[in-house]
Amino acid sequence: DTLDTQAQQQALRAVRMARQQLDIPSLLLALKRCDEVAANPEFVREEALGPPAQRHGMAACILAFAKQGSSVEVLDYAIEWARTESVSTDELVAACQRRASLEDGEERHETVAEAASALAAAWNVANPQALASAIDRAKGAGVSAQMLALAEKRLRTLSERASADVAPARA
Repeated sequence: DTLDTQAQQQALRAVRMARQQLDIPSLLLALKRCDEVAANPEFVREEALGPPAQRHGMAACILAFAKQGSSVEVLDYAIEWARTESVSTDELVAACQRRASLEDGEERHETVAEAASALAAAWNVANPQALASAIDRAKGAGVSAQMLALAEKRLRTLSERASADVAPARA
């Protein structure tokens, strides 16, 4: 528990230092670290936005930079703070759209990974029907062309073997 507390304190200190130096890219990294170590969100907000006179400007600046990044967690902080500090609605809408885009990308990545995994499993089973089904799923999910080409080659080999195995049995 002490290690957690130390990690949280270090993360909060990094947020404070980055804000004081107006180093927004480092501030975003420190915010990500705060999320990873489960630092108290209110402490994170106080350290990131600074004194009341600076909060609106810092919230707008953090939001602008967070929209360009790829961290949903950091963008969540930025959107929440921008709302409480009355940052322009246009900026908030753009940030929310970016967040949806990032979330969609994460879901798509998971789908591709699942389809690629199913393709690998079907490859190992050596069942042409299972492999054909996995290839169809992989195509729909956006698995790489190289992986699909290899799987289709394997499918042709398996189908040829299956045909060869059936042909002697009929004779």
